Amino acid sequence: MVASALCLNFPRVPANRGVGSIVLAFAVSACGSPSQTTSEGSSDSSGIETATAGPTTDTSSATTDDSSESETGPPILEDLCPGIDVSLVLDPDVDYDAQFRKALKSHFDALAVTAGGPVRVLTNTGTEGNFYQQHLACLEPLGNEPGDYTITWGDNFTLNDGAGDALDCILDQVPAAKSPMDPGDAMYAGLMFPILLEDNWPNPNSVVQAMLFARFGNEGEGLQGMYNRPGMVTEAYVRLAANGDRRRAAAMTYGHEATGMQLWSSSFGAQGQHFEYTQTSLRSVPKEWTQTALSACENYKLTPDYEEPIGCERVDILFVIDGSKSMTQEQAALQGLEGNPPVIREFTDALVAELGIVDDYHVGVVSTEPGVTHMHTHRDYPEVPESPETDCALPSGKRWIVGPSDTLEQDFACIAATKSGTQETPLDNAALALTDPENAGFLRDDSLVIVVIVTDEDSNDFQKTRLTLRNQLVDAVGGDLQRLYVLGIAGGQGIYEAPTSICNGPYGEAVPARRLADVSFSLLGRSEVQNICDGSIAVAFEKLLGSIESICIPVG
Repeated sequence: MVASALCLNFPRVPANRGVGSIVLAFAVSACGSPSQTTSEGSSDSSGIETATAGPTTDTSSATTDDSSESETGPPILEDLCPGIDVSLVLDPDVDYDAQFRKALKSHFDALAVTAGGPVRVLTNTGTEGNFYQQHLACLEPLGNEPGDYTITWGDNFTLNDGAGDALDCILDQVPAAKSPMDPGDAMYAGLMFPILLEDNWPNPNSVVQAMLFARFGNEGEGLQGMYNRPGMVTEAYVRLAANGDRRRAAAMTYGHEATGMQLWSSSFGAQGQHFEYTQTSLRSVPKEWTQTALSACENYKLTPDYEEPIGCERVDILFVIDGSKSMTQEQAALQGLEGNPPVIREFTDALVAELGIVDDYHVGVVSTEPGVTHMHTHRDYPEVPESPETDCALPSGKRWIVGPSDTLEQDFACIAATKSGTQETPLDNAALALTDPENAGFLRDDSLVIVVIVTDEDSNDFQKTRLTLRNQLVDAVGGDLQRLYVLGIAGGQGIYEAPTSICNGPYGEAVPARRLADVSFSLLGRSEVQNICDGSIAVAFEKLLGSIESICIPVG
């Protein structure tokens, strides 16, 4: 380890983050002056400042006068977080040139001199192979123990002077990892394989960060597309790498036309970033990512602010119900037919009884028929045209039920009897129904918005990307995720370690709702998918009620 490498030129930025005083204090103790620069901090020919670190703040608390310093010595630095474990996943098709390497090393330098705890980097390629296990020769100069495939970049605010050489050695080998059978599109596999295979990766106490550099998107199939999906990877990465704590996970992606990767990075909220390579040069990405990476480390240490749950005096519930012929049994359960309990009545009664705060609620229904997004007022719509015989007798001028209502059960049974074709687009229909002018008045400005999707198919709205569908839903509620909760009752896809295909349940077969799950995981805990094969729809509604209880508070 060498302390001299820490004499970096840390740029001054707005004084609104806590990490800056730690960085500056260390720069003072190591270099003598926060404004001192070296060749490490100069710009290269491309104009990119490759030395990057956290922001600086008011330094008065980080300095002492001469008399006190002579007695106490340099400032005592506090670890920002217990450590950072970085999964660096590289597409073999990308050219990792000298300028990128310099910028990447400066990024890791900034993490190491700021975190305090150990910063480790594990490098793998975007393939379904175990490239990371093949570069032991590059790690030998670092003195790694057998089975340790990581580069320890620094620890205790001190850099490891052999780390940069080890990274260069590994990067030199990346192009050879390309395989004609696996052409560098399995970026998620490159991320998850080491986590699944190595007991010591990542450290269970560290902040985990993923950096995925791809030439194109991550739309490769990967074992028949069973697990190579943004939603499944999000769930697995947070669960396996961060022990289920989103605050401990951050992720960046880089690629072209990479909507799947962009959806994945958005699943980490403010601690996720995507860089489109047509808009951002590869060599500039590490510097632009540094501040987010440092903030993620800081956020983990801070006690999260208490977010007061929203009031739920008004609840607007939109059902998107698959009306295809395979959904006959599910429809009967929703409508309370054929001996099934009246699910909607039991749910709304429990909502009012348990919360005691719902003054009124709206209940509307649309089918999964593409393009039909005005709420249904007639039975068996849209396959059966509206007629007096199919009229559900909703209040005049309303395309939804207004509750509390003495006729809720029979009204819902009528409008929930949708009939539609086999091209299901539930995600698209959900967002468009909330903004359809025909449904004006359904959505109130001060309501909790619950979207319930019931289908035995996936969301087959392939004309739009999953990222677009996600953004449509959030935009429909004014961009406020705290107002939205989405429950998908559909075929389960399993977990990353054990993906599933078609399942059989109380209502027959259902295919994995992978696109629905992808969007669900990107809503930052404001959504869930219940496996329709696991039990009755009534059980899924009970779980939904528990989620609503956790986000609503009594009013008055």
